Amino acid sequence: MKPWTTDSLERACRRVLLERASVAVGPVSRDLAADIEWTEGGRAKIRVDGHELGLRPATIHELLHLVLDKAMESFDEPLAEEIVLAFEKRLDARIALSRRRSAWWGKTLRRKTGRR
Repeated sequence: MKPWTTDSLERACRRVLLERASVAVGPVSRDLAADIEWTEGGRAKIRVDGHELGLRPATIHELLHLVLDKAMESFDEPLAEEIVLAFEKRLDARIALSRRRSAWWGKTLRRKTGRR
């Protein structure tokens, strides 16, 4: 298996978002910015409180949990969360620096959340 890069992580997050994730905006339980519900067939329902953290970073965070699920099995939950948070910040900063990437994420998340 090839090592993960920032580019490959973003591509994997995009793929999961398009192929097997739904995104809804609204209140999230337990004082979180987002949460994820795993469903049958490897699909996932992501719920995001867009006011708490922002729609894109919160969605990226949950997508990273999906993408890195197998790789994170050997870490305890608090450490895995720190790792995902670090990757989330790096990916979101990379996206923010590119008009093309920002436009893709904005358009896709508007479509996924029904906010055209």
